[in-house]
Amino acid sequence: MGGYNVVSIEWFVLGAASIMFVYHAILYIQQKDQFMFLYANYLLSVVLYLVFRRVTGYDSFTNTSQTFAYVIDHPLILYMLFSYVYFIAKVIDINNNAKIVKFAVISFYCTISFFLLLHIYKVLFTDEVAITRIFFLISKTILIIFAFTGLSGAFIARKTTFIRIILAGGVFYASFGLLTILSVFLLRPIFGLFE
Repeated sequence: MGGYNVVSIEWFVLGAASIMFVYHAILYIQQKDQFMFLYANYLLSVVLYLVFRRVTGYDSFTNTSQTFAYVIDHPLILYMLFSYVYFIAKVIDINNNAKIVKFAVISFYCTISFFLLLHIYKVLFTDEVAITRIFFLISKTILIIFAFTGLSGAFIARKTTFIRIILAGGVFYASFGLLTILSVFLLRPIFGLFE
């Protein structure tokens, strides 16, 4: 699986994310804006994950031996998801008249923490060397449900154009996350690409 198209897209996204990370890091240094820092942190998580994938060539689902790549693959994915949700949660101010959003975000954090602890347990106490597709389906579907719940609540509670643009980006991200889940579980390409 994977193939030339996926590798090309990963290189393209790695380059774009690296440029955007440097740009937002510079903006943060100049303006000391918390949102710039949080978005730069998310971009850093994307860069780290894609560098990891390009350097190791690790496949989360077909690995056959216990490797350092297995140990850090899932935590890097969780860091990427957490950093994006944390950024959006700060932008939309989850403590301001949005109980459903706050519930969804806190549930998302708790679920990510649980999956991180579960991964650490698997690394230390089992012989597992790859993520199963069913585990990926269940774990990521739970996170997607919380993401869409929070985003839906935020669209109702928040009316400003700036926040609506950020939320639209979140919906786009979550929608492609859902397509990735389906592609991984069904072993089928979506828009001509696997995973």
